Amino acid sequence: MAKTTRRQQPRRRLATAEARTQLPSLVRELAEHERPARSLADRAVEIGPRRAGGAWLVPEVDAQAAIEREQALAQRVADLEEQLEDFAIAVLLEERLARTGGERVSLDELAAELGLGDFLAKERARRAAA
Repeated sequence: MAKTTRRQQPRRRLATAEARTQLPSLVRELAEHERPARSLADRAVEIGPRRAGGAWLVPEVDAQAAIEREQALAQRVADLEEQLEDFAIAVLLEERLARTGGERVSLDELAAELGLGDFLAKERARRAAA
């Protein structure tokens, strides 16, 4: 069963006309924050026609923190994907070793079996040129 996430909403909503008249004070208020909130929605002000939304005004510190969180999560996902690839290669090598009765295989043969012959050749050429 897929987990559903609740859509977060800012606590404050303004119509576009209200936001237009309050913009200087809203910007001053949001710029005063020095520490980021836990979520972009915590201090955001939603602006839209008849308070129906459409845009959020958020403190810069909150936006920067959200960007940093996103980058950290992307790096964590990349690290986990790399670890999974390492485990998958280990399983593949164990299976191959069991099939061949322990006989050794060259890197070229293994690369060809995995469909990575072209990659291996390019990598060797790149290293030779360096």
